[in-house]
Amino acid sequence: MKTAAYLLHMAGPSGNSFNYSDAGLKGSVQPAMYWFAGKLNDMSLLYFEKELLSKSTASALAGDRSLPALLVWAKGKAMNNIPAPSKKIWAGRGENPVAMMRTSWTDPNTIFLGFKCGTPSASHGHLDVGSFVMDADGERWASDFGMQDYNSLESQGVDLWNMNQNSQRWTIFRYNNLAHNTLSFNNQYQIVKGAAPLSSYSSNSSFMNAVSDLSGVYQGQIAEAKRGVAIMNEKYVLVRDEVKTGATATTLRWTMLTTATPTIVDNSTILLTKGSKKIYVKVNSSRAFTLKTWSTVSPNSFDAPNPGTILIGFESNLHAGATESFNVFLSPERNLNDINYNVQSLTNWPKD
Repeated sequence: MKTAAYLLHMAGPSGNSFNYSDAGLKGSVQPAMYWFAGKLNDMSLLYFEKELLSKSTASALAGDRSLPALLVWAKGKAMNNIPAPSKKIWAGRGENPVAMMRTSWTDPNTIFLGFKCGTPSASHGHLDVGSFVMDADGERWASDFGMQDYNSLESQGVDLWNMNQNSQRWTIFRYNNLAHNTLSFNNQYQIVKGAAPLSSYSSNSSFMNAVSDLSGVYQGQIAEAKRGVAIMNEKYVLVRDEVKTGATATTLRWTMLTTATPTIVDNSTILLTKGSKKIYVKVNSSRAFTLKTWSTVSPNSFDAPNPGTILIGFESNLHAGATESFNVFLSPERNLNDINYNVQSLTNWPKD
């Protein structure tokens, strides 16, 4: 019976869903939500359904095989005054753990954060462990490509459903970690059979967060990697990475996909712009790093084009046997002066 809350929290205020792995970017009318609302006596589960229904065309609904179920399960449910959900965070610890959190259900400028843990070997999985999406001011700033149309790949002979480590699947641009909002080491792919648990999470309104040990998807590349994501004081997003290298030096790559226009302001700041809206991405670490952007144009003929997108982030050369941490702050312009750069280690983050 927890499925409905998962689906509810997957919707971001930008109008986009948390589209990790093969998930779609846009939501659609879900008749089962009306069934859940009735069984659980929780009309807040329909918070987005009225809007989705009003935006659906008659032809789209007529082609939906579940339409008869909607007529049955929606009967007698008043849609004029749907209450906002009470919880601002949802966390699940299944095979592919995820966490979603937001500062408000009603404020159009709310901050929304989705965090992906789990394993690439899950059904329809990508090398996206540790990735996140972020909405603020009604826009999506940290994005996910999601899936590429299956037929466009299979028609070109791509071995799409082979989930082995050396499968051609992972060379698809949108499917590997180099094009997701996560870490890479020496530009290597994540370990397909590896897994990252949702170690902890907190609904604390001043420090909503989720933490994962990503070490399992970087076996043989690095000794330890942990990531925590948080919404701090309902003002800005924090992404903290704690890394321990093994017997060899390595280059850490931190990437984030965006549809905004990036400008490298200084050695530690990237400005993202969408019209008059701005988000600042600020990197803080005692270890030297270099801010970078990467093109989303793929050299592969089978990859779909990715217009209007760019990867931003940084690289850092790490010595063998080193322990390093990196803090990345994503803040709307109005909250820039509220950033607290003194960040606790992940073990000290609050937990529910």
